[in-house]
Amino acid sequence: MKLKNIALLIVGIAVFSFTLYAGDVTVDPAGGGDHTTIRAAINNTSVTTGDTIWLVDAVFSASGNSGIDFNGKAITVRSISDTPENCIIICGNDLAGFIFHNGETPTSAVRSITIRYDGNTTGGGIYCYNASSPKIENCIIQGSKWEYGGGIFCDYSAPIITNCI
Repeated sequence: MKLKNIALLIVGIAVFSFTLYAGDVTVDPAGGGDHTTIRAAINNTSVTTGDTIWLVDAVFSASGNSGIDFNGKAITVRSISDTPENCIIICGNDLAGFIFHNGETPTSAVRSITIRYDGNTTGGGIYCYNASSPKIENCIIQGSKWEYGGGIFCDYSAPIITNCI
């Protein structure tokens, strides 16, 4: 009996390798999370300092998944699997994937996401301005093209960018 309980505990640890805290929310475009779009998760919840918005491994392409503004919040938006190839945002409507312009600091972070954009806007993947300096880590930014910073454009900003392609 004890061996069976230990086996169930090990399976439980393997399946649930991350911990959700009180303010954390999940986003699943198929409807299995707290929200179906990233923008709604940031705008319509009580997400506060230190909270995480967890993105399921999926393709996020509908309205509400580009032009994502942190609104100055010190939060993290990241993939559940920590694998950017499995969590893809396809931007559209001439909006950058993420826009930082409210004085965000490195406590505002984007982690382990692929951001894909083929439009023509400044900073197709990530656009930082107005002294905003978020942390961008383990991300892939592709398909972005523009005269000024197709992948990432920083205007009077200094984001921390690590382990990104």
